[in-house]
Amino acid sequence: MKRLAHVVSRQSGSAYPLVDLALILRRNGWQIQCFAYQHSENIFTKADLSPLLISSFEDYQGKSHAPPDLLLTGTSIEAPDDQKFWHFAKQSKIKSIAWVDQPINLKERFHGAEESLPGLILANDVETCKALKSMGLAATVKFIGSPHLRTLQKSLKRTVDKFSVYFATEPTTLDDSSILEREISEYRRVNGFDDLDSYLMASQLVKQVRGKTGEPWRLYVKLHPRDSENRFGGSLKHYYKNSSQIEYTDLNRDQIFERAHIVVGMRSMILFEAAQLGVPVISFQPNRKTSSLVTDNRKNILTLTTGRFDIEAVLDFLQSAHEMTLQEFKEDELILYIS
Repeated sequence: MKRLAHVVSRQSGSAYPLVDLALILRRNGWQIQCFAYQHSENIFTKADLSPLLISSFEDYQGKSHAPPDLLLTGTSIEAPDDQKFWHFAKQSKIKSIAWVDQPINLKERFHGAEESLPGLILANDVETCKALKSMGLAATVKFIGSPHLRTLQKSLKRTVDKFSVYFATEPTTLDDSSILEREISEYRRVNGFDDLDSYLMASQLVKQVRGKTGEPWRLYVKLHPRDSENRFGGSLKHYYKNSSQIEYTDLNRDQIFERAHIVVGMRSMILFEAAQLGVPVISFQPNRKTSSLVTDNRKNILTLTTGRFDIEAVLDFLQSAHEMTLQEFKEDELILYIS
């Protein structure tokens, strides 16, 4: 009888590697049942993994008709709900693995009593692994690399749309406008900036590069799956007379990696992944108060931390060579961990 693995994904970003992990498990004889929150559902569906749509741990319990041998989840800032899955696995003596695809909010994602933590944490990045170990999680953290980036590196064909700049937005929540306003205010208080500051700085830079080079540079906005033109354009209404001055793109992540001349933004994982794939990246963190594992000291990423920038330094960065960082993925170790 085949062993059963439940794969649970909340966020679209982690859905891509979780799809790859689910397919690897299937190739190795596992029966797979996927559970997807709203922003992950389409990604699993396109991979022919027939996900069940859920909105909470309680929803998962109601739709889970057979206990799994393995529970594989992503992680998110929604730590209380994530921890319910891990607590359930420990109580039920089910092997649980949490996949960490981004070095963001790690302390918030993994805190609390041991029974509410995953049995094993797999990280796709060495620096993320080091940060988790420094939190006292060394016994449960393993570096394994990213199956999705490895797949992309093998298949990616860079057909660059010259002078195209793609800006990735980073909203907090869209459930309630008053909550959104408070959370953006809190983000600015803690970090010193938000994605609106970053966008305005990116817009200024594109105008300066266009003026300096005479080349037709254009700035496109890639909305986060939880974002909207109402939130983003509405927040910038003081700077733009009408929303048509902001150009949006409906390209998906992989298409952006293929076509972008540059990817810009704040601290989005799109920036990290683009840089790994050899795409030049500029991170705008004006007057920041906090550092970032996503962007700091990373190959192919220029991080600007003041409200000003040296246009010549930017041009030098854009004209320098940008190569892929060879992506490691330890599939044999993954199979060993789950066996």
